[in-house]
Amino acid sequence: RGYTVQFAAAPSEREARRALARLRLPGTTLRVVPRAFDGQTVYRVVAGPFATRAEAERVGRAAGAGNYWVYGGAP
Repeated sequence: RGYTVQFAAAPSEREARRALARLRLPGTTLRVVPRAFDGQTVYRVVAGPFATRAEAERVGRAAGAGNYWVYGGAP
């Protein structure tokens, strides 16, 4: 299943894409993933999945974005 790094969550796809554009991670595929919570869609900016938690943490730190979250599984 691997690990996913989440860098942001936004109420609109447009805002999520702006957050994605600020990230600089050459060689890492970043994407916006919509997810429904309590009847509303949240757009998450994520990378992964990565094989290990350590790899996911390394990517999170390398982004230099400040906060990030690592969780198990695919987005």
